[in-house]
Amino acid sequence: MKKFRAIIIDDERYAREELKILLKDHNDIEIVGEADDIEKSITEIQSKNPDIIFLDIQLGKDTGFDLLEKVSGNFKTIFVTAYNEFAIKAFDVNALDYLLKPVNPDRLNLTLDRIRNNIADTPKNLDYDDSIYVKSNLSSMFVRINTVTCICAEGDYTSIFTNYGKRHVVLETLKNWENRLPEKHFCKVHRSAIVNQNYIEKIVNLENKTSRVYLNHREEPIEMSRRFAAKLQSELK
Repeated sequence: MKKFRAIIIDDERYAREELKILLKDHNDIEIVGEADDIEKSITEIQSKNPDIIFLDIQLGKDTGFDLLEKVSGNFKTIFVTAYNEFAIKAFDVNALDYLLKPVNPDRLNLTLDRIRNNIADTPKNLDYDDSIYVKSNLSSMFVRINTVTCICAEGDYTSIFTNYGKRHVVLETLKNWENRLPEKHFCKVHRSAIVNQNYIEKIVNLENKTSRVYLNHREEPIEMSRRFAAKLQSELK
């Protein structure tokens, strides 16, 4: 039986205890840590490498969203909070689920079943208005999909270019992006590049039967191979 390592993050001790009681009925959930503020949470996440974090919205003067801007990892986030007005923002940061206090045991079961059925292990398909969390060099931030102009492969890494001039290098293959990005807006134009069709300024056909794609907010064109040119140009008509 696969064990899922979990950390409970909540600034109220009784709330952490209540959730631990509910999780006792689930032998495959192993609670490896808990924290009541951002600094302790960062330490716990970095040292325990959890699969899941149960995260409260309000953490004293800070919020769970503040924490997610400071950490990275392969964990899934389940918000557990008394504030239902943050639900949309929670899913904007790709939270797995959003549970309201007091936590309903049946509702918790449904959430944990998603993990057991491997849904949690499969990155969700992205909508055009979604945000993704990226960590690049010394900075971390949320990037809205609709601001991405193109994504270019660099070995096992990819560079994400945005309409505000930023470049983020992430450990993600171009194939994974191709599978997750909304097809209505993004198109592969080369084996090493995906572009956002909404930012295409023009396509220049060259004598050697290749093409170049020029994008708004980007000076350097992207080479487009012959096999992708016909498909893209038909979609843009």
